[in-house]
Amino acid sequence: AELLERLAALQKRTGLAIDLVGHSAGSIAVCHLLKAASEYPELRFRKIMFLAPACTSSMFHEGFVSASPARWQEFRMFTMEDTYEKKDHLLGPLYPRSLLYFISGVLETVADMPILGMQRFLSGASPFDAQALSQIGAFLRNAGNDRLVLSVTRPDVPAGLRSSSQRHGDFDDDSQTLESLREMIRA
Repeated sequence: AELLERLAALQKRTGLAIDLVGHSAGSIAVCHLLKAASEYPELRFRKIMFLAPACTSSMFHEGFVSASPARWQEFRMFTMEDTYEKKDHLLGPLYPRSLLYFISGVLETVADMPILGMQRFLSGASPFDAQALSQIGAFLRNAGNDRLVLSVTRPDVPAGLRSSSQRHGDFDDDSQTLESLREMIRA
């Protein structure tokens, strides 16, 4: 609470621009931060970027899709296409899928829990056609907002929308993803 109070005061005094980046479980921390920040209505976030987010889709829906967009100016999520998610073998032959598949299928209280960073839950197709998942998909694909970057992108994709990450752990050191983050922050 003290951190948010100080940030709000500093932002009011100096016009400080606050950008947030959450990779994997960091997206959960950002969602909790935004929820706590609701007690400081004057506090605004400029850009929020998620990299292969491990937060549940319901947590994201509550914090972003059904919340006031006036709290932040721009959002972008970088994650893998499902074909790469399936090829990312977390534990080799012991668990031949990615960390997000492991979280969704093993670690959550409900098997096959929708996780934001998994493209398959954004498909809108059965069995992933629940209203909240459809709303998240529409939010991310909203024309003109460039909120969703599915890796691996084509070489002709504009700056700020590129990623060549092929594994969950690649996002924080992939040169294209990092350049996209820098481009987004500079803009």
